[in-house]
Amino acid sequence: MKLPLFRNGIFSVSILSVTILGFATAIAFVVPPYFPEQIVHISPWQVGLVNLATPLGLVLLSRASGRLIGKWSARRLMAIGLGLMFATLTTLSAMQVSWMILSIVALLLLYGFGAGVFVPANLSAIMGTVGSESQGTIGAVQRMVQNIGIALGTSVAALLIRSGSKFGTAGYMSAFRGAWMVAGGAVLICLLALGFVNLMRGKVR
Repeated sequence: MKLPLFRNGIFSVSILSVTILGFATAIAFVVPPYFPEQIVHISPWQVGLVNLATPLGLVLLSRASGRLIGKWSARRLMAIGLGLMFATLTTLSAMQVSWMILSIVALLLLYGFGAGVFVPANLSAIMGTVGSESQGTIGAVQRMVQNIGIALGTSVAALLIRSGSKFGTAGYMSAFRGAWMVAGGAVLICLLALGFVNLMRGKVR
């Protein structure tokens, strides 16, 4: 991979964003099972259904997002996807013991919708900055940085939950809220970076 590619704002922000996607989505997979299992005490198979909400939302919206790239710019779709993800994570950072499981499922589904809008647009933005001869290498780099994000997100979520577990329900809830806040803050950084690049490049087409 040619390092001068990182001088391209869209390429750099897109690579940063896919890293943050891995980070935030890892948290969105690690944290949710603990709430119904440790706080609400539902059965394991029901916990599994709760965790299906995010990938379901991603699958449902990915195809539609891919079709919209031709009509809207990839940068605009990336911003919409990140915006949905940020709104969801911000809401989840205020979660309470009294929240219904269906509320958590609905929010995770909305997060999945945001990821579903973001992923195809992000891939299009990255591939649009390189020649066809480099796309295989860039695809591998994209997957690598996403895996780095997943590893970091999993570590952060596990650390917070383990620390919170020592203090019972209150500790768990603080850990959950903290994890969602960290993920939301990371997504916000991407939104701000994308907005800055769009501002520098002029009005989004």
